[in-house]
Amino acid sequence: MIRVQNLVKTFGTFTAVNDVSFEVAEGEIFAFLGPNGAGKTTTIKMLTTLLKPTSGEIELDGLNPRIAALDMGGWDTHVNQGAESGRLAQNFAGFADGLDAMAQAMGPAWKETVLVAVTEFGRTVAVNGNNGTDHGTASALFVMGGRVKGGRVAGDWPGLDRLEEDRDLRVAVDSRTVMKGILRDHLGIDAAALDSRVFPDTAGLKPFDGLIRV
Repeated sequence: MIRVQNLVKTFGTFTAVNDVSFEVAEGEIFAFLGPNGAGKTTTIKMLTTLLKPTSGEIELDGLNPRIAALDMGGWDTHVNQGAESGRLAQNFAGFADGLDAMAQAMGPAWKETVLVAVTEFGRTVAVNGNNGTDHGTASALFVMGGRVKGGRVAGDWPGLDRLEEDRDLRVAVDSRTVMKGILRDHLGIDAAALDSRVFPDTAGLKPFDGLIRV
């Protein structure tokens, strides 16, 4: 069930959504109808936690959403990757601008936020014959936000002198241990749920300690 009550979203002096309330029952088909600029897209973005409401309440199955997931493509840089300029630098600039915009839009809520940026796979250390990099093993995982003990490299740096198969950065930290530490210390999810439901059959992977400010 979805319940929205007195939802408001403003951008400066412009009000995009003004005092919207509705409920959608389980199994019910519900549609937003209205002209361009009526606030339909803005409302959907608030329902999916992409935008923070100015005021009002949103409940999904009785819960106020606390987690959002976003995807950014374009990182498969096999050709003409570049360094200080080029495809990779442009992607990093867009990524950084998006994170800054998110932090600014969240306002005071950013102080209570933890954001994790993680890749599906890494890239090779060496450049290929097309001035790019191929699929690799390890990569970097970034943890940031107002609740994070940041400003440091957490875990072991494997170095570039002992590469995996003489081409890839070695894996030093299992990303699931980082996620477990955040979910335990920030959202209060207990060990049994982490080991059986969130990351099944991972009782041997202990949560990474010391990432979250208490």
